[in-house]
Amino acid sequence: MFELLDDHVQRTPSAVALIVPDQSERHEITYIEFGSLLEELASELNRLGVSKGSVAALCMPRTVSQVVAVWGVLKSGAAFLPIDAEAPESRKSLFLQESEAAVVIHLAGDEAAAQLAESLSITSIVMGTKGNRVSTSERSAHATVERIRPAEHDLALLIYTSGTTGQPKGIRYDHTHLMHGVYFFGHQCEMTSQSIGMLPIPYFWAVVEYEMFPALIVEENWLCCLPMVTRAQSLWQTPSRTSRSVCCRSHRRFWIWFWTFMMPIKVQNHLRHCDTL
Repeated sequence: MFELLDDHVQRTPSAVALIVPDQSERHEITYIEFGSLLEELASELNRLGVSKGSVAALCMPRTVSQVVAVWGVLKSGAAFLPIDAEAPESRKSLFLQESEAAVVIHLAGDEAAAQLAESLSITSIVMGTKGNRVSTSERSAHATVERIRPAEHDLALLIYTSGTTGQPKGIRYDHTHLMHGVYFFGHQCEMTSQSIGMLPIPYFWAVVEYEMFPALIVEENWLCCLPMVTRAQSLWQTPSRTSRSVCCRSHRRFWIWFWTFMMPIKVQNHLRHCDTL
């Protein structure tokens, strides 16, 4: 899937890939900038010996770096394991040990994640909030590996259940599954190159394949990467900011995956003046 993104970077480097709403303004990241961030992370992972067959754990809140980490890990050839940054340490430890994660990627200032990685002797990559790599803490010997293209049935995503009915269970997603989500969501929502997708749902939920990846959709037998909107706070907590994010590009078709038990219906009141919804 990352190859399809690379193709889009080459064809439309100056197009907008990410929209990052803020209190007073929004920041836009182009495809060439996004691709550069992915390459930086993927190259560092390969230097650490992480590629096809490896699992890279992500312990991050919603930031640009979260999106970069997901795509960067896939570009390295490895699979990603999304972990709730606010989960109890025991839960994080279980996931890291059971998955045999080769590396932990977390934000600068997340001392809990850094200490947990150190206690388990796992190498950690520290990132800033804008998708840039800050530093790497190597805790074991590594041999640089060449980037190996994963096959369609190789592991792409390892995600864990909530554990409400017992021990959390890991679910394996291969690249075929993720690509199926891209095609399905793109066709189901009739997305085009003028659409915008939003990321309101936590990335460690099993619907991540419908939110993080429909930035690549099918259009006449080829895939195009669409702009996404990411933000550091929970979308459903501030519907007024949601409407501002939508209306800042009201000339485009906007898609959002609504979950009624999470997002107040009153968000509709803020979006009534956006006739493109």
